[in-house]
Amino acid sequence: MSTLKIYHQNAYCREFTAEVLTTTLRSDSGYDIELDRTVFYPESGGQPYDTGSLNGIPVIAMRQEGDKIIHTTPMPLAAGPVTGVIDWGRRYDHMQQHSGEHVLCGAAFNLYGANNVGFSLGPAVSHIDLDLETLSEDQVKALEQAANQAICDCRPVKAQMVTGDELSRFPLRKGLSKSFSHIRLIEVQDFDCCPCGGTHVANTGEIGLIKILTWEKKKKAVRVHFVCGKRALDDYAVKHAILQQLAVSLSVTPYEVGKAYLLRQDKQEHLQRELTTAKKTIARYLARELHQAAEMIHQVKIVTFIQPVQEAGEIADLTNCLMEYPDTIALVAGIQAETNRAFLQFAAASGITVNMTQELRKILPQIGGKGGGTASAAQGGCPADQAIGEAIAQARASISASLPLS
Repeated sequence: MSTLKIYHQNAYCREFTAEVLTTTLRSDSGYDIELDRTVFYPESGGQPYDTGSLNGIPVIAMRQEGDKIIHTTPMPLAAGPVTGVIDWGRRYDHMQQHSGEHVLCGAAFNLYGANNVGFSLGPAVSHIDLDLETLSEDQVKALEQAANQAICDCRPVKAQMVTGDELSRFPLRKGLSKSFSHIRLIEVQDFDCCPCGGTHVANTGEIGLIKILTWEKKKKAVRVHFVCGKRALDDYAVKHAILQQLAVSLSVTPYEVGKAYLLRQDKQEHLQRELTTAKKTIARYLARELHQAAEMIHQVKIVTFIQPVQEAGEIADLTNCLMEYPDTIALVAGIQAETNRAFLQFAAASGITVNMTQELRKILPQIGGKGGGTASAAQGGCPADQAIGEAIAQARASISASLPLS
């Protein structure tokens, strides 16, 4: 026995009575309930299923098996009369999104001759796939404007069952791949017409608003992500709040945020360049002082140094400056308090035969570190709370013993 689909007759019906025909225990958990009639929409055509309750028992999933609509519940239902109530907020949201999809696809076809080759009504954002090679920003803007104009026009949305012989009378957006004895059409007056089994609003004005969020190339199509109705309003509210916060932070009006941000970004980049230059200058002066103060061991100066840093590059700069001095070995570390990490750099000037990677790896196990490199330069890292000073002192002693006598 096929299930009577009340949602096709009246998408606005929220409560109904029916007869429980069968209750079947599922192999995983819960029960499958078959009714003689239902308002619950099963998952189909990109639109998710309805939820709600049957005699107060939650309906947690829906599916269609042939002509039958199956309701999944956590508890069994006895044969006989039952009262069903759908989650109207979920249903109406799906109606807004699905009808919005038809309007958006109709606008894409009317403007660019694009066919919809994919649709998904997501929990937060929906998308359509259009058979286009590309879609420019101007085209997206025109598409969104055309769709929203159709909403402002408050065009009637009509659902009807027609026979295969009657199809030629309707301006279908694209032809059908196979023949049908009967098929359900959704027609947006003088704007769009295509087959669909979903639930829809009665008038495009109920969609409220369509907002395209992003678009991207997806295989041989362009995927367009969008929101409609309350979702679009919620999206606007979140972004407006963010814009207001930025406007206050930048001491400008919301309409001036973009320009003010770019100006601040330019200033930040300029300051960053100046800071980088200053740090390199400081590294050069520090390297000179450290080199002058370092003890000469077998004609080689071994410089050891530990300092706080904001980033690993500061230690690299210091090491590079030290390597400008001949007959020098640098054993330096930088402590980054924010991440509780330490960065180690071991380096030897040209002509020194002590292997820096081997020396670094000797101390890494005792400080919980990792690293590697070449014979002349090695880098590593470890937690900042380790005995790094002792480890570097140990490396200095090992290197001193390895240096050839002059």
